[in-house]
Amino acid sequence: DFHSETQHQGLSLLAVQRINFDDTKLKMMDKLRAYIFGYGASLELGLYQRCINYASEIELLKKMYPEKVDFIDKQTLYFVYDDRVYYAIGDYKKAIDLAKKNYSLRVQDSTIDAYYFINRLNNLGLYHSLDNQIDSAISYYNKASDLLKDPRILQKADAEELKYLKKKI
Repeated sequence: DFHSETQHQGLSLLAVQRINFDDTKLKMMDKLRAYIFGYGASLELGLYQRCINYASEIELLKKMYPEKVDFIDKQTLYFVYDDRVYYAIGDYKKAIDLAKKNYSLRVQDSTIDAYYFINRLNNLGLYHSLDNQIDSAISYYNKASDLLKDPRILQKADAEELKYLKKKI
């Protein structure tokens, strides 16, 4: 039930907030897990500024452990580039920028089906519209619509389709 889930997320977030991140005995991986967990709980609770704070902490970890950047990026890719947070707080320019980065990073993942990309293009249309960039909004809506009508897109993503999707953004 919704109330129970909200309580669970709140308790989870409280547990993360009680961690002493300045403790020198706390390992990088423990910090990373806590930031990821805190980000997810904050997102579910609509605490968008906390999401931004956790994403910033993840960026700091990358500076502190430059040899672990690739690993950290793989673990946090979709959190750090989460356009939904900036959409929710009304920073549409930042949402657009992150949505484009997210799209270009995910288009390399052959396990994601094409409907994800159609949704991303549609979101880009929405963000441009809200930022009063009407021509760009229409362009992204049209791209999403064109993809939805394309018979190649109705199948699971393959290498050829991914090349095609890369050209759409």
